[in-house]
Amino acid sequence: MNTTQKLRLAIVGPYPINPSKVTGGIQAVVKNLVNGLKHFEDLEIHIVTVDFDRQEQLVSQPGITIHVKQAVQGISQLAFYYQERQWLIRTIERICPDIVHVHGTNFYGYAAQNWSFPTVFTIHGILQKEGRLDYTEVGIFHQIYRKIKGYFNISFEVKTLKHIHHVIVISPYVSEMLNNFPIPKHYCISNPVDEAYFQLEDYSQPYRILFAGTINVRKGILTLIKSIELVRQVYPDVELHLAGNVLEPEYEKLLHSYVENNKLEKQIIFRGHLHDEELYQAFAECQMLVLPSQEEVSPMVVQQAMAAGKPVVATAVGGVPYIVEEGSSGLLVPFGDPQALSQAILRLLANPHQAKLLGARGREIASDRFRIASICSQTRAVYYELVNS
Repeated sequence: MNTTQKLRLAIVGPYPINPSKVTGGIQAVVKNLVNGLKHFEDLEIHIVTVDFDRQEQLVSQPGITIHVKQAVQGISQLAFYYQERQWLIRTIERICPDIVHVHGTNFYGYAAQNWSFPTVFTIHGILQKEGRLDYTEVGIFHQIYRKIKGYFNISFEVKTLKHIHHVIVISPYVSEMLNNFPIPKHYCISNPVDEAYFQLEDYSQPYRILFAGTINVRKGILTLIKSIELVRQVYPDVELHLAGNVLEPEYEKLLHSYVENNKLEKQIIFRGHLHDEELYQAFAECQMLVLPSQEEVSPMVVQQAMAAGKPVVATAVGGVPYIVEEGSSGLLVPFGDPQALSQAILRLLANPHQAKLLGARGREIASDRFRIASICSQTRAVYYELVNS
C-alpha cells in the first residue's frame, strides 16, 4: 500500500462526465459503484475514463477525482485505440494506485497488461458474442462497420483475458465463458442498482410499456415495435415508450420509417435520452419493462425494473434467465419473435393482478441481490484481499 492512510483506488472504464446523464448500462454500473464506495472513508477514489460522446462538460463530484481524455470513436478505432491506451497507462502510473478496478475487456482491459499494480476486472459483456450478432436489419455499410469493430473488440478481449488474474463475475453466464481461460480467482458480485429505484412509488399508466436502453440493433427494438403492432389489435390505447441514447442513427431511421409506414405514431413514443429524474418517472409510470435483446449479460434496466417493482418481459438470451425467474418475476420469450413477444405483453395487460405479483417478486429478488451497500462492501473486501496478498 501507499504510505497514506487511505487505500488509493483507480476505477478504469466508462463513466458519465455528467452524472445525471448516463449513457448505457456500464456507465450506470460504474456510477452506482462509485456512489457507494465514496462513503467509505478509507478509500481515495480516482476515475479514469475516455469520453467518446464529447457532448457534456465535466461535472466535478465531491469525494472523487476524475481523469478524463476526450476522443473520437471512429478515428480511435482505426488507430487501435493507441493514444487512449497510452494515456491510460500514463495516468495510472501517475496516480500510483494501491488497487485498480477495470470495467470491460475492450481497450480499457487491454491497457492493463502494461502496469504492475494489483488489478481486478469486471466483465460486463462478452465481446466475442457481440461481435457475431445479426446486423442484417441495417445497411451493408453498417454491417461492415460492425464487423470491423467486432474484430477489434474480440482481439482486445482475448488478449485481456489471457493476462487476467482476478475477475468479478456479475453473472453465471460470464463464468461459463471464462471456463476457456485460466483465471485463478473469481469473485461473484452482482451489479448495484441506484437506491432511488427501490424507493419508487407505483404510478402505472394504463397500457404503458417501457423500453429503456441504447438504440441499436443488438437491443431488438424493431421486433418490439412489430409486437406492439399486434398488441394494438387488442388494446388500441397501448403505448410503447422508447427511452435511450441513439448509438446507431441508421437503425433509428429504420425504426422511425417502420412506425410511419405502419401508422404507429400514437403507439410508439420516442423519448430520447432521459436524465435520471426523467428515467425514474418513466419507470414509475410504466406497467412493465420489455427488453427484446439479441445478447445481454446482466442488463441494468432489468435490475432497475425489478427494484422498482415492475414486471419484466425479456428475451431468454445470455445472462437474462439468471436474473428473471420465468413466471415468477417476469416472462421470457425467444429472440426475434414478435408473435411470442406480443403474447407475453398481452398476458400481463390482461392480468394486472399477475403483473403486480411478478413485480413484487422481482423487487424481493432485487433487494436481496442488487443493493448498493451490500455490493460495495463485497467489492471493497476484494480490494483489500488483493492489496494484502
